[in-house]
Amino acid sequence: MKNKKSVAASLLFLIWIFVVVAFYYVAHKPFTVSTLLAVGRALAGLGGATLVMALGTGLGRRLLGYLPGVGGLEVFVLSAAVGLGALALVTLALGLLGWLRPWVFWALTLTGLFVCRGPLGKALLVALGDPAWHFHSRLERILAAYCALMLIVALLWALTPPTAWDGLVYHLTGPKLYLATARISHSLDLPYLGFPQLMESLFTWGMGLAGERAAAPVHWFYGLLVALALVAAGRRWLDGAAGWLAAAVYLSASTIVLLAGWPYVDLALSLYSTLAFLALLRWTEAGGKWLVLSGVLAGLALSTKYTAAPLLPALALALLIAQVHNWQFAIRNLLLLCIIALTIWSPWLIKNFLLTGNPTYPFFFGGAYWDGWRAWWYDRPGTGLA
Repeated sequence: MKNKKSVAASLLFLIWIFVVVAFYYVAHKPFTVSTLLAVGRALAGLGGATLVMALGTGLGRRLLGYLPGVGGLEVFVLSAAVGLGALALVTLALGLLGWLRPWVFWALTLTGLFVCRGPLGKALLVALGDPAWHFHSRLERILAAYCALMLIVALLWALTPPTAWDGLVYHLTGPKLYLATARISHSLDLPYLGFPQLMESLFTWGMGLAGERAAAPVHWFYGLLVALALVAAGRRWLDGAAGWLAAAVYLSASTIVLLAGWPYVDLALSLYSTLAFLALLRWTEAGGKWLVLSGVLAGLALSTKYTAAPLLPALALALLIAQVHNWQFAIRNLLLLCIIALTIWSPWLIKNFLLTGNPTYPFFFGGAYWDGWRAWWYDRPGTGLA
């Protein structure tokens, strides 16, 4: 009898708790339709960004071809970097033709993924099978776990609505304008539209598939690629836990984690600059097409941001130092490197010239919506290029 009373009391208590909680959530709903829609937009953005990442990686793997003596992780990073750069140039061509429409992006994405499914699948398999994932010490496991945690935090940040200043002012404004008019134009008094737009072109592709929430995860992917590049380079040249330590140090900077969650361009510049130097280092060891690849990566860095300009002189200096005892070949290789980099960069200069009359708009030669007073204002100490 006593047990029955205890059971009955327990049931009444549970029912009471259920009723109280139920009535609480009648007034304080745990989620609403708008909440579900917000989560849906975030997931759709992640899906669109994933399609861009996959398409770029598959395209890059097909373009790079055979890379002898290169680990799976390094192949994956190089494929993604080169392929996304090529995808940006495809977007530029579509924009100049007036074909920036969602159905075009979907058609090209699905066709491209089908054509590149083999190279993409192999790139993923060899990357997952890379020795970098075989941890040999507790320190490596701790560093890898820390990197994973920071990347997860950054990805969650990237899935939130965009609020960062530059993203709202021009990194997203340009793609929205292009998608609204189906073409790349400079119809606004917004000088930033003249900046190199490799990343904005990728944002345009992702936004054409799934809206503006697809932009920030694409930039996050570049942060992931930088971390993986450091891991691969550390194992290639230093061995041990050096690669994971380098990646952990990189991701320990709060600025990097914040940038990875914003629709910005800086992590792309970081990736292309790093890979350009690593490719040049590979060339000093093995020769082959690594010099060409270094030039391509330098050109993609220039296509990302004007402040990449010092990269080319730095690469040139490194090349001359590496071939200090053979000046004839050094000069020839230097010219080849610079010509390739400038060729890769040139479509963005041509775009600016066609739209504003100034290839390096808004700097040096003026152009639409620009005059001497605005140049002076922009060049004041602490602003613009000053």
